[in-house]
Amino acid sequence: MYGIEIDDFDHDGIIDVMTGGNLYKVKPEVGRYDASYGLLLKGDGTGNFKALPAQESGVKVDGEIRDILTLKTSKGSLIIFSRNNDAVRVYTRE
Repeated sequence: MYGIEIDDFDHDGIIDVMTGGNLYKVKPEVGRYDASYGLLLKGDGTGNFKALPAQESGVKVDGEIRDILTLKTSKGSLIIFSRNNDAVRVYTRE
């Protein structure tokens, strides 16, 4: 994991965690680490978290995620994923 952002992503008043990673430039015999597409861990308010599949969270980011940032605007929030040597991916949250 390279990117971690903590926020109330589903607006239920409980803190959630968004994570992302991947690493492509590794030794050939090891193989690249590419199973992370952004993962939303939904908090239950007691310190426990449930991993939501991409179909439920709506988040699927290809590439080597290096950072995640939530930017609050007057029209809602933006979740910004920066990726290594690639364009940023932006998801909107109202």
